[in-house]
This record gives sequence, structure tokens and C-alpha cells, in this order.
Amino acid sequence: MRLSKNQILAILKAKELFFPNSKIYLFGSRIDHSRTGGDIDLYILSKNRVVDGVKKRIDFLVLLKSLIGDQKIDVVLADQSQNRLIDKIVKKEGRLIQSS
Repeated sequence: MRLSKNQILAILKAKELFFPNSKIYLFGSRIDHSRTGGDIDLYILSKNRVVDGVKKRIDFLVLLKSLIGDQKIDVVLADQSQNRLIDKIVKKEGRLIQSS
């Protein structure tokens, strides 16, 4: 996982503020140590549909960018009932972000 400790802590802080009781996964190029650069692709999984999801997603991004700097960050919101292609990809390849 190509995230600094500071980035991980910032992601977890923003997640707890806007999406408590959810899990957050990193997917895409940042899980591959042989690659460089790339945007930060985050997948937030909640047990139920997130109320005001669009607003919370924007607020999450604003806070996260204020903590780690202006970077390209993509956020996908999901609940356990969904079975889209992105859900399958993250279940197969994603890495859970948690404090160590």
C-alpha cells in the first residue's frame, strides 16, 4: 500500500467524522508497490445506504485534502447490498485501511 502514515491517519480521521461505522479500502494503482504516482482511490463500505452521501463525500474530500494536500482522490460510496463491477474489484483487490 503506497500511502504514508500521515495519509493513512488523515483518511481514517475523515472517515470517522463523516462515515463512522464504515470500512474504507484503498484500490487501484496505489496498492501496487511496483508502480509510481497515481491518484488515491478510496472505497467506503457502509452497512446501509449513506444518508446525504453526496454532501458527505464532498465534505470528506475537502477535509482530507486540507490534511494531506491537494491530490487527486477518488471516492466510491457503497453499501453491502450493492454488487456492481467496482464492488467486485474492491472485494478482490482492495486493501483495508486501518490504524496499525
